[in-house]
Amino acid sequence: MNLTIQQIADELGISKTTVHRALTGTGRISAQTKQRVLDLAEKLDYTPNSIAQSLRSKRSMTVGLILRGIMVGHYYSEILAGIEEVATNAGYVINIACSSDDSETEATIIQNFCRRQVDGIIIAPVENSFPGNYKLLQQHNIPFVFIDKYIENIPADVVTADSATGVKRAVHYLHTNGRNRIAFLNGFERNSVTIQQRLKGYREQLLADHKDYQLVIESDYFGKEDTLCGYSAMCHALQRLSPGERMDALICVNDSLAFGALKAIREFGLRVPEDIAVIGNNNDSMAEYVYPMLTTLSQPKQDMGRLAMRLLLHHLTDKEDTQYGFYSFPVSLLIRNST
Repeated sequence: MNLTIQQIADELGISKTTVHRALTGTGRISAQTKQRVLDLAEKLDYTPNSIAQSLRSKRSMTVGLILRGIMVGHYYSEILAGIEEVATNAGYVINIACSSDDSETEATIIQNFCRRQVDGIIIAPVENSFPGNYKLLQQHNIPFVFIDKYIENIPADVVTADSATGVKRAVHYLHTNGRNRIAFLNGFERNSVTIQQRLKGYREQLLADHKDYQLVIESDYFGKEDTLCGYSAMCHALQRLSPGERMDALICVNDSLAFGALKAIREFGLRVPEDIAVIGNNNDSMAEYVYPMLTTLSQPKQDMGRLAMRLLLHHLTDKEDTQYGFYSFPVSLLIRNST
């Protein structure tokens, strides 16, 4: 006969609820008690019956995750790792879908998740996400959490990074190292809240440092593949700017754009960082493997994923709680050879 939660509770002299909280990572419980439960469960080779659990709780024990895209070493892959860690410990399975930055695709994914009766959703919304998506989730009583990007005025928890302050730190660092003509290379998601925050940080720090040079290079005219867009946009900028107008530093809205920009700078016979210093954003795993190694802004992506899943678990446990928070993680500047 399989070991039950009740038997673990009887052995330790605690309640079934306490054992359940320890095994699922939900609810409040002391670290000492949790460890006692986990140790005994491991010793007795306890395996939860997830099918029975889902039938009793009327939950599917699945969470939908909607991201822009997943690539190994990419920004969202690290967020996913944090989400999966907490979800697995709580007995949940993650269903991953990629919106590919398309609002129609995102809407279809959300509708499919509703039909499949996922218990909750974590989403990095596309730039022009439909507000009706979130009304549909509310109608189906499916809690959701925004990760990285978010839609303003939608009642939900938001887990993001302090993008504006991070870019301010990068701009000030460049100014203090003698760079006076700092440009900003924008991406095709330029109207999303988080990208607007990065641009805001750039402009505000130029003002704070009393610098007049301001140049925003838009890359969305060249498509949606970031590295190619960064390359094409930088080539175009270097062609049209005279040597006296050219930037001596460049902050890119993400690392993929920076990779393309580095290639364009080299092809124009310019040196990094001697002629143009380059800073990326997101600390892609490839940032240490390009030449020169890329200075970049880094967000604690796994921590962001862990918190998003914990917040979702809270709302799955207490669906009556309509108090939501805005959680903004600090951004650090990782200085490497490109500056």
